[in-house]
Amino acid sequence: MKKFVVAVAFLAVSGGLISVHGQGKSGDGLKQLMTEKLKSSQNLLEGLATADYGKITQNADKLLHLTNMEEWRIIQSPQYDLYSNEFRRAAETIIQRSKEKNIDGVTLGYFELTMSCVHCHKYVREIRQARLPAPPDSWADVAFQTPAK
Repeated sequence: MKKFVVAVAFLAVSGGLISVHGQGKSGDGLKQLMTEKLKSSQNLLEGLATADYGKITQNADKLLHLTNMEEWRIIQSPQYDLYSNEFRRAAETIIQRSKEKNIDGVTLGYFELTMSCVHCHKYVREIRQARLPAPPDSWADVAFQTPAK
């Protein structure tokens, strides 16, 4: 079970790095947010592995706080909202189960949190791949280009 949770966490983290890569200055805030998300997720997993309920609660609370930051909302769509809400609910579940000292409940919440990350990052990658390139500044530039030989 632990190997499965670690594998899922790795996938979530990998997806996060892929979706932030190469965004330049405009993506610096998002990159920082994802780095904080990664740190808090790793610390939460450490708390889970050691049954440190204080660490679990603290890091789930940090994750919940990150969802309120402006950089969090990178796409405005109902599907993105759904994934964000799933993430928030999972973080809230983790906090509640941690306060109850219910390690199985925390584990399930962590799994749900991780799955929401994986689904959302997959969605964001698909959206970005589907976007068309920006139109040229002038359509005349296109009309008068010499065809490639």
